[in-house]
Amino acid sequence: MKLLGDLKHTVLDKRNRPFLLIFVVCTAVFFIMSLKTVFRDDDIWFAAKTVEFSLFDWIIYRWSSWSSRVFPEMMLWLLAPRPAIWALLNTVAYMVGTVYLFKFYRSIRTVNNHKTDIAAFTASCAFVWLLSQGVATESVFWLTGSVNYFWVGTLFLIAIYLPCAIFLRRKISVAQTVVSSIASVATVLSHEQFGFILALIYLAVLAWYLHQKNRSKKVAALLAAMTVLLSIGVLCVVRASGNVLRIQQEINNWLPDMLTVPTAVRAESSIRWFMDIIINHTGASLSIVWCLLCIMLWRLHKKVLAIMLGGFASVFLLAKTIMLDVEFMMLLRKVHFGGIVNFHASWCYVGSFAQWIPVIFWLCALVLTVAAIAVVFGIRSRQKAAICITGCLLAATATAMLWVSPTMYASGYRVVYVASLLLMLVVLLLIDRLGELNTTG
Repeated sequence: MKLLGDLKHTVLDKRNRPFLLIFVVCTAVFFIMSLKTVFRDDDIWFAAKTVEFSLFDWIIYRWSSWSSRVFPEMMLWLLAPRPAIWALLNTVAYMVGTVYLFKFYRSIRTVNNHKTDIAAFTASCAFVWLLSQGVATESVFWLTGSVNYFWVGTLFLIAIYLPCAIFLRRKISVAQTVVSSIASVATVLSHEQFGFILALIYLAVLAWYLHQKNRSKKVAALLAAMTVLLSIGVLCVVRASGNVLRIQQEINNWLPDMLTVPTAVRAESSIRWFMDIIINHTGASLSIVWCLLCIMLWRLHKKVLAIMLGGFASVFLLAKTIMLDVEFMMLLRKVHFGGIVNFHASWCYVGSFAQWIPVIFWLCALVLTVAAIAVVFGIRSRQKAAICITGCLLAATATAMLWVSPTMYASGYRVVYVASLLLMLVVLLLIDRLGELNTTG
C-alpha cells in the first residue's frame, strides 16, 4: 500500500512544490524540538522499572496493577531505558499523523482548489503548534506523554479513515481497510478516551449504513464486526484489574471525597472544569473554527452573522454588568477578559450566580457554534455537516469522560489532546467548505 500516495501525488507536480517545502520545514522543526526534549518525571521511573521485566511480564504486570494501555506500555518498555531513538520515532509519528490528517481532508474534498489544498496541508502540518502550550508539552514533547497520547492519536487518525470513507461513500483499497482495522484495534487497546470515541464513531456509521437502501452486505458485516469488537475492547480495557485498582488508589490520593460529596456539588465542579478545558485549553483550534465560521457566514448570510454576533456581544455585556467588577474598564484598556474566562474550575467550588455567568455565556457560544456549522453547510452538504457537528460533540464527549476520573485535576492538560485533535478535523472540514464557496461563488 502506498501510505504516502496522496502526499506523493501532490508534491511531484511542480506547481505543488510549496507542499514539499512546508512538510520538510515542519518535520525538521519538529525533529529538532523532539531532540531538545528533556526526559523527566515518569520517564525516569519507567527507565528504572522496565528493566526488571521482560516485555510480556511487563504488560501483564501493568495490566494487573495499573494500566491496561497495551501499545503505550510496550513502547515504554522499549524506549524508557533507551530514549535516544524516541526523537526519531516521535517524528515518524508526526509525519504519519500529518499524512493522515491530509488524507482525511482529501477524502472529504469535493472541489479541487489549489489554495485551499495548501491551507489544509499547512493546517495539518502545523497542528502540534496549534495546541496549547501545556497540551503540547505534556502530550507531544514528553516521552511518556507522547506514547500515551500523540502516538495513539496517530493510530486514531489511521483508524477513522475507514468509517469516514464508508460514510462518504469513497472507494478504499483492501490494504487500507486492513491497516485501518488493525489501527482501530490498537487504538482501543491503547487509550480509554480514543477507544471510546472510536467505538462511538463505528456505532454511528453502522446505524446510518443500516438505514441506507443501497448497502453492501459485506460492508455492513464489516462495520458490525468492528463495532462489536471495539466495544468489547473498550469494556476490557476499562474493566481491567489494573484500571480498577488505579482508580481506587487515585481516589484516595487526589479526591478522597469524590464518591461522597453531594451530586449537585460534584456536577457543578465537573461542569466548571469542562468549560475551562474547552475554552481555555484547546489551543488555537476553537478560535480558528470561529474565525472560519464568521468568514463563511459573512459571505452566505450576513444577517445571520449579525444576529449571532449581536447576541454574543449582548450576553457578554450583560455578563460584565451583572458581575459588577472593575475588569470592564480593564477590557476597554487592555482587551483583558479577566472574569469572563474564569470558570473557578476547582473541586467542590460552589459559587454565586455571578460565578455562573462565564459558564452560561460560553455555553451559549458553543451552542451557537454548532448552529453556525449547520447554517454554513446547508442541506446540500448535510453529510459533511453531520461529520463536522459530530466532531464537535465527540470533542465534548472526550472531555466530559474525565468527569469520572479522580485525576481530573491532577492529570494536567495532556487529557485535552483528544478534544484538540477532534477539533482539528473540524477545522479541516471548514477549510474545505470555504474552498467550495471560493470556487462556486
